[in-house]
Formats: sequence, C-alpha cells, structure tokens
Amino acid sequence: MENQKSPVVEMLHIASNGAEIVSTNYFSLREAQRGNVNLSGNAGTLRLLVPQNCPQVRSMRDWLKKTKLLSVFFGLYEYQEFAWQITFEDGTNNPPFLMFGWKQSTFLPPVELHHRTLPFSFWLEDRINRETPVRLCELQATIELVESIPYNRDVNPKSRPYKYSYDHLLHEAED
Repeated sequence: MENQKSPVVEMLHIASNGAEIVSTNYFSLREAQRGNVNLSGNAGTLRLLVPQNCPQVRSMRDWLKKTKLLSVFFGLYEYQEFAWQITFEDGTNNPPFLMFGWKQSTFLPPVELHHRTLPFSFWLEDRINRETPVRLCELQATIELVESIPYNRDVNPKSRPYKYSYDHLLHEAED
C-alpha cells in the first residue's frame, strides 16, 4: 500500500483590536502566496487583506483614488457557488469591480446586513513584517445580498435578498 500524504490544513489567524488588524498569518499562507485576497469582519467593519502579489493590487490602488463608496454584493456566481463582488463606485456607468469566491472570506453575511452601510478597510501586506498588515484606506460600503453575481444594476436595478440556504456551505467547510 502506497504512503499517501494527507492534505495540509492551514489555519488563518487574525488578531484584532476592534476593527484594526493587529497581526495575521494570512500573507504566509498558500492562498495569499497565490495572490488571493481574504475578506474578514470584526467590530462592525469589513476588512480585505490584499497580498502584494495580488494581480489587481496596482489597479486597486488607482480605483481607490477615484472611489467615494463601495458596493459589496454577495450572491451566487453563475447560480452555482456563492461569491463576493466589490464594486468601486467611481461615478461612471462601468465601475471597476473585484470578484472572489466565498471561501476567500472568514464569514457568511447574515440577511440583516442587506442594504446596510458599514466601514470597509483595505489592508496590504507589509514587505518587511508580513505578520503586521498596513491599512491602505477605509471607505463606506453598502452591502447587497443578491441572487446572482456578477451583479449589474442596469440588468437588475432592484436588488433583493437571496433566498438560498447556507447549510450546504457549512457542511462542505467541515469536510
């Protein structure tokens, strides 16, 4: 019988002081090394961890300079998997957005967040001390729970809360 390696499970740790991230091991994990972002929440604030090798990091800095408000959508991507869409509201008809899967976040939004506005901060990897991220900025974000992602107001001008259950996600996460 061959010796099979069991998959390595990496645990994400985020130490917080209210909404501030004091330290995290995220930037040393495989997901960050692949350039993936991670969304977390604490003390009524959403926080996006952005590794230096994230393909959109340069664009994101430019988008943030022009953005007054964020729209954060959570729904089914192509009606299959839950996903996040962060739209950088820049006053144009075609604002830039960032999309990523639900597994790149540490929580699932409750229905009570629909149409709520929360602080949203962007945290970059510090090249010198990877354990201590640097806060790039904080903006207000309107949370929308929608039926499908990518969300386009022109196609679907009225967002409405999704009617799906998270039960299968919770069981999948336990496996």
